[in-house]
Amino acid sequence: MIYPKFVSSHLARGLKCHFQGFLACLALAAIAQAATQATLYVSPTGSGTTFTQAQPGTLTGAQNKVRTMTTGMTGDIIVYLEGGTYTLTSSFQMLENSSTHDSGTNGFNVIYEAVPGQTPIISGGQVVTGWSLFDSTKNIYRASVGTGVNSRQLYVNGARAMRTRGPSPAGLTKTSAGFTTTDTTMQNWINQSDIEFVERSTWKHLRCPVASIVGTTITMQTPAWTNEATSPDPGHPFNGNGLKEMDAPITWLENVYELLTDPGQWYLDRSGGYVYYIPRFNENMTTATVVLPVVEKLIDASGGSFTTPIHNIVFSGITFEYATWLWPSTSQGYADNQAGILWENSPATAVKGTGNISFQTSSNIQLINNTFIHLGGAAIDFGNGAHTNTVMGNVIQDVSSGGILLGGLFDYNTTDPNQMTDGNVLKDNYISRIGVEFEDAVGIWVSYAKNTVIQYNEIDDTPYTGISVGWGWGTNSYAENNQVLNNHVYDVMDTLLDGGSVYTLSSQPSSLINNNYFENSVSTRGHGIYLDEGTTDYSCNSNVVQKPGGNWLNIWTTSIQDNTINDTWTDSSSILNDGTNNTITNTVLVSNDNWPSGAVSVINAAGLEAAYKGIVPSAHEVNDADITFDHVPSDWAYSSLRDVGDYGGDVHTSSANGQYVQYTFTGTGITFVSEKNTNMGNVDVYIDGVLQTTVNCHSATQESQQNVFSISGLTSGSHAIKLVNNGGSLMTVDAFIVSTATSNQAATPVFSPGGGTYTSTQIVTITSATGGASIRYTTDGSTPTETHGTVYSSPVSISATATLEAIAYESGFTDSNVTSAVYTIGSQQQAAAPTFSPVGGTYSSAQSVTIASTTSGASIRYTTDGSTPTETHGTVYSNAVSISATTTLEAIAYESGFTDSNVTSAVYTIGAQQKVAAPTFNPVGGTYSRQQSVTIASTTSGASIRYTVNGSTPTETHGTLYSGSVNITSTTTLEAIAYKSGLTDSTVTSATYTIKRRGGF
Repeated sequence: MIYPKFVSSHLARGLKCHFQGFLACLALAAIAQAATQATLYVSPTGSGTTFTQAQPGTLTGAQNKVRTMTTGMTGDIIVYLEGGTYTLTSSFQMLENSSTHDSGTNGFNVIYEAVPGQTPIISGGQVVTGWSLFDSTKNIYRASVGTGVNSRQLYVNGARAMRTRGPSPAGLTKTSAGFTTTDTTMQNWINQSDIEFVERSTWKHLRCPVASIVGTTITMQTPAWTNEATSPDPGHPFNGNGLKEMDAPITWLENVYELLTDPGQWYLDRSGGYVYYIPRFNENMTTATVVLPVVEKLIDASGGSFTTPIHNIVFSGITFEYATWLWPSTSQGYADNQAGILWENSPATAVKGTGNISFQTSSNIQLINNTFIHLGGAAIDFGNGAHTNTVMGNVIQDVSSGGILLGGLFDYNTTDPNQMTDGNVLKDNYISRIGVEFEDAVGIWVSYAKNTVIQYNEIDDTPYTGISVGWGWGTNSYAENNQVLNNHVYDVMDTLLDGGSVYTLSSQPSSLINNNYFENSVSTRGHGIYLDEGTTDYSCNSNVVQKPGGNWLNIWTTSIQDNTINDTWTDSSSILNDGTNNTITNTVLVSNDNWPSGAVSVINAAGLEAAYKGIVPSAHEVNDADITFDHVPSDWAYSSLRDVGDYGGDVHTSSANGQYVQYTFTGTGITFVSEKNTNMGNVDVYIDGVLQTTVNCHSATQESQQNVFSISGLTSGSHAIKLVNNGGSLMTVDAFIVSTATSNQAATPVFSPGGGTYTSTQIVTITSATGGASIRYTTDGSTPTETHGTVYSSPVSISATATLEAIAYESGFTDSNVTSAVYTIGSQQQAAAPTFSPVGGTYSSAQSVTIASTTSGASIRYTTDGSTPTETHGTVYSNAVSISATTTLEAIAYESGFTDSNVTSAVYTIGAQQKVAAPTFNPVGGTYSRQQSVTIASTTSGASIRYTVNGSTPTETHGTLYSGSVNITSTTTLEAIAYKSGLTDSTVTSATYTIKRRGGF
């Protein structure tokens, strides 16, 4: 793939951009073609030093080679990774400092990319072999991993196992140092310092390790206990008004060998060097692939300083899997503040959780079309000082903590642009099943940032909030122009409370939440659009909010002010608006799923764009409430909004012995997802009328979304699963995961960039998610097959209008569906983008805005309702536009023979403005016998001052910017003006200083 020199090249033409004075528009249409300086090949078994395809080298060897080549780059350096697993024993570290240079230079990139048609995997896992039956009564197996090995996760045949857990101890009472209990057996438990107490507390997920258990006295480790027994309260900008703490009873105990009782549970004895496991149905420990993640950061990249970031690096087509995160296993525990931000030490300070892919102080990093799976921390973390990075087209799934983290915690008051998080793009990513272990995690979390684009993402199945933007609970910062657009966020908030599909904090001027589909925020306090403490200056337009468990809009306190929420479609009448000066207009209440055409358009356009829909894994989860069953029990009951982690927030149950439920599905495999709990028992599972097994759903604690039965390898077609209540305990159906025919079918190829209209030759990469699959393509209008078409081996150059079609095929798989896209290549000139006069800004009265394009004869359409104007949508411009209230004005120009212009956008804030206080001089003007050093000040905090001494009048753009005392040596008239964004300029202050030296001079 030829990667762009600038991140803006990755965004689709016509993308709404509201970055006033910063970005005119971001466009995928002009992907820059870069020369290639060098190409290197690596392999998991490579040992070559020439790094050719015939003699590939190692990954670290290639990195060392690249470091000798990055000075004065003349083109991209591409490192092709062949398929297979690259097993790490420590982080793949990337640096940019005075001595080590992993970054691209001269605007070119260092690219780590999959060989076309192959699937390289970077893994931090240790394969565990040598299993033997250890306890035949409990069916516990054991394998040696060596002492000193530590991990919080274990995977068997790709499925996450559960660390042992049990209920809150009997008679638990909280003390200053921990707890007391009436359970006298706990004192005999082994490895007591590895035991964790876990509690769900509204929006918090707390984990505190035990120090010791003596008799019935439980002492907890510090500082974890200090920060969890009583919630730290340093105040803004580090926390808000709500405080939650660990108390008795807790939600569950975890990591206790003596509680190893259920299939799918495991325990690591670090001191003994053994891992213990009870197999699930159909797991044979002789042949099973068992992986213990041991590396914390698969990629650990950092710049030397805010002025020397790590930069211009691309990862594409790579799977990152099997990493752990050990911080919660230390004496710090998991002292949750909110959304994966923790407390550490005493007195407490804030700390962000670890990303298994970590970029600290970075710019122009691109993560494109990768898979991040089976991870123990957050998948991706960009720290503060992150500039113009792109995360696009990735799959993020089965992650212990958050999906994507962006920004820092302590840069809120910085004025240094290098330290700011600015201009990052998170787009077309599929994020599902995050927060598996740390339930306060968020799909996409952004702290202090500006000019962030969060667009076309699909976020599913999270225990807490889907998208969170902003930090500080009302603390003013540089945050502005953050855009949440066209996302599909669904089945979120399934465990914790007081979050939403989208959640914001603090002032973020000119920010947008537009054209999103927020579906099924399933907690009783899971809101659709949640503007929290201090949120100001957000504009929310044309969103669809369906089935929120709480309010469709949640504005709960007076510090939430000056936001606009327009043109919302919702099926909920529940709303809370206790803020200040928030405007809510044109809310359409919908019943019985009769969505108007405008809402349907938003729903259909939300989520992954067409070119990226193929990244969604073929196995899909079907919620119990969305199924038409063949047969249901006579006592079939429905429960929702239970706030315990159900998929979709609901379950169906039956307690009648012998009653059954049957579901017919089409596919090659199915997984039965149930709850396990103390009141549940045996379920007989039949496939196509044949008894497969009896699964025991009893557990000492409540465990949601448990895959209690799974089968694969069925003939592609229609099958029936039948579940029979065996014994009369509660049988619970939460969901089914259906492996469709495409699980035995090669994954449909994906084009990057996607089809569209372009003004120059396009270099198109074609990938398939099926490892080892070959691809054939055509550009002549014929349909590619396994035997017809060009075998894909390198990116396809399209220099003239063509229809590109491709198919993927692999031994053991049926051929993929054919992908087709039209690339229109022309030399047409683009119409000049419209300009506005006056430009967007803050005004105290109505404005009459003229719109013009320098393209002769061009027509212009404009909108003021938050929608994007096109050649066929919007008002045709004929006269100046009158703007009498705060409005976002958008316009496009078009003319026959020209491609449409970029969309121009500007925000006009209309309202009475406070005036900046006029400057004062010290000393004041007058007659003096010697030169004077004059200080100038304004009582308006943060105001800037310009002054003149030449008789001209200072303005916001004219005069010397005041930075220190003005030295007046001769008779002079000093004039000054003060100004500040959001306020009208001060009056001009003027004073004459007459200098009469001794002798009359």
